[in-house]
Amino acid sequence: MVAAATVLFNIAREERVFKWGEERLNWEENVERLQHKNQFADKYRMNLETFNKLLEILRPKITVDYIKSMNSTPNASEPIYPELVMHVGIRWLAGGVYHDIEDSGVSRDSVYRCRDMFIKALLTRPGRLLGSSPVSEALRLRDGEHMMM
Repeated sequence: MVAAATVLFNIAREERVFKWGEERLNWEENVERLQHKNQFADKYRMNLETFNKLLEILRPKITVDYIKSMNSTPNASEPIYPELVMHVGIRWLAGGVYHDIEDSGVSRDSVYRCRDMFIKALLTRPGRLLGSSPVSEALRLRDGEHMMM
């Protein structure tokens, strides 16, 4: 019975049609466009250098499993990448909702998974300064202070 259900699930999944064919946000183009328009800091509440520092700190916790990601979205051109997780998380924390973030080329469920992954990474990062919040750490990064690792 379980085997039959698995076969039916796989058949249904293979027949899944992606009507709109949306593509993932191209991070390099996004950065280039926002930098050209001087809007990166407005959108992400930090400059690109700070974003990249925070990205490297959080990367181990916000990198998805490549195979699982590609298997869960067969028509995706690439898996969800760490910059996209941060994009979604920061936009969410800045007051965005799914409809504001959906142009990133991720599904509604993936928006919520990215948001949760990003927030969890911020809150559980090893070496956090005692008594400091992720926000104050991000501000220290922005101001060029070194953080304890």
